[in-house]
Amino acid sequence: MAASQATAVRATPADPMPGVTPDRSVPSSEARNLPPELGTSAVAILEGRSFMYSDGVGDVPGGTIGGLVHADTRFLNRWALTLNGEPLLALRGGPVDYYSAAFILTNGQMPGLRPNAIAIRRLRFVGNGLHERIVAHNYSGRRLTLELRLATGNDFADLFEIKDRVRDRSAEIKRDHAADGSRLRFKYQHEGFEAETVVVVSTPATRVEGDDLIWDLDLDQDEEWSCDLRVPLKLGPNEVQPSHADFGEVFAPAGDDTVSRWRTQLPRVESDSPLLAPVLRKSGEDMVALRIEVSRDDLHVLLPAAGLPWFLTLFGRDTLISAYQTACFGPTLMRGAILALANFQGTEVNDFKDEEPGKILHEVRMGELTRLHVKPHDPYYGTADATQLWLIVLSEYWRWTGDDELVQLVGENVHRALDWIDNYGDRDGDGYVEYGTRSAQGLGNQCWRDS
Repeated sequence: MAASQATAVRATPADPMPGVTPDRSVPSSEARNLPPELGTSAVAILEGRSFMYSDGVGDVPGGTIGGLVHADTRFLNRWALTLNGEPLLALRGGPVDYYSAAFILTNGQMPGLRPNAIAIRRLRFVGNGLHERIVAHNYSGRRLTLELRLATGNDFADLFEIKDRVRDRSAEIKRDHAADGSRLRFKYQHEGFEAETVVVVSTPATRVEGDDLIWDLDLDQDEEWSCDLRVPLKLGPNEVQPSHADFGEVFAPAGDDTVSRWRTQLPRVESDSPLLAPVLRKSGEDMVALRIEVSRDDLHVLLPAAGLPWFLTLFGRDTLISAYQTACFGPTLMRGAILALANFQGTEVNDFKDEEPGKILHEVRMGELTRLHVKPHDPYYGTADATQLWLIVLSEYWRWTGDDELVQLVGENVHRALDWIDNYGDRDGDGYVEYGTRSAQGLGNQCWRDS
């Protein structure tokens, strides 16, 4: 065949945009200095669209992938506690529940202070923002004068930047810290995007140095000191207020009523294997942790997010598969996934977002890069199989529930989805759905395992 008659090269995961020369001025992932991880003892807790990701001591060192993130924006990128300028040692630490964690810490060898002289407890949970209680107890047997410092910081990074390269926003971040040590405030504005972080301190710091809170403690033997810190977050108009608001209810032995109700719906499994039953029970609790609650008009939607920590949002494929697997012990998540994805079904041809009429989305994001249209995720439709999966889950939902009312409610969405499969999805008319991105920001592989 003559070169002029050659067919176009088909897109593949390795070459999603054939014929387009990549920008070699941008270094590859292997060539970049990516931010460090938080180690094998890292702890992540979450509630709705918020999560706090720290190391095993409860610290978030600056420049790492950790921090407090809500709705795809990082509101704290540094949160590190030191005693007399030295890091603390973890005796024990980890999640108490999916939304709370506890860290039992002590001091190492320090000038004038023997090891294990001070015990520090950090109790933390995520509700409407971050809540942390720091308790210091003097076990040295003598009176001590100590400096306790909490180093804080913020870069307001977009989630897409956190594991890659974060744009330096320092010139656009304004600070308004209270002189009496009772509050820190960071505010960021850029091209119409605004974000703010406020740290409220119950026991005011002795002084504030830069963005650090410093307490000069004078503790008698066996004396205890405590401070509560709160970082409230502004929830979106369709987000549901988290149920956890105070330390007493979070760390009470009775636990979370939502988890208790979920456990009563789980299938009971008996097995000779010591692992099978606990794994199934933990999987059920993880589904509670990953739920997203959204209220829109008169509709209350409950559905699973894709995963912690980077995927606490509505996905097409991931949300549908997770919801499908819960059919045998309650249709709530399936119903929520069906309705939410129908609400975002594609309506137009938009190359930047890989959108087509009738197509079910791949992913929704709300961070700065998306809101300023640098990224196409509001929402992004780069998936070839979510539309078919939506129809399958709807069918299975009806088989389990017989809910004719819901099927009628999304009837028009069904016709649009089928039309997408027959026309836009089947690009060459061979009876199979093809895929390929048209977006410069699009995913190369738009089927399963697309990362």
